[in-house]
Amino acid sequence: MAARTGTARARPAVRRTGSRPVVAPRTPFAILVLALLGVGLVLMLMLNGALAADSFRQRELQQQLTGLSLQEQDLRRQVDGLQAPAALAEAARRLGMVPSGDPAFIVFAPDGSRQVIGSPAPATGAQGGQNSGAGGHR
Repeated sequence: MAARTGTARARPAVRRTGSRPVVAPRTPFAILVLALLGVGLVLMLMLNGALAADSFRQRELQQQLTGLSLQEQDLRRQVDGLQAPAALAEAARRLGMVPSGDPAFIVFAPDGSRQVIGSPAPATGAQGGQNSGAGGHR
């Protein structure tokens, strides 16, 4: 860059017109800062209260979940007991069902012929319990 050696532009001199410098009042700023701090404090208290309420609700739900888990375990235990072979046999006997003997099978050959394997026989047994007639002997 070339140094400016020519005529420099003269800047106009700044002149003060008043005897005292202008000072902004500090009271409105202080009030604004205090108001913002107050609003922030109130919001923090509200947030803290909401978090405490949510914590209590979470605790209640956790206790409810524990109770429901215990109830589910009891129900699963009951279902397992009812599905046991001995329980199913007893329920079938009360309905009037009797154990079947050896089953017979029908085998179909590719040419369309069929063959019976085993000897089919009706189930025999004591007719005890309740029999509604559906599926019973005719």
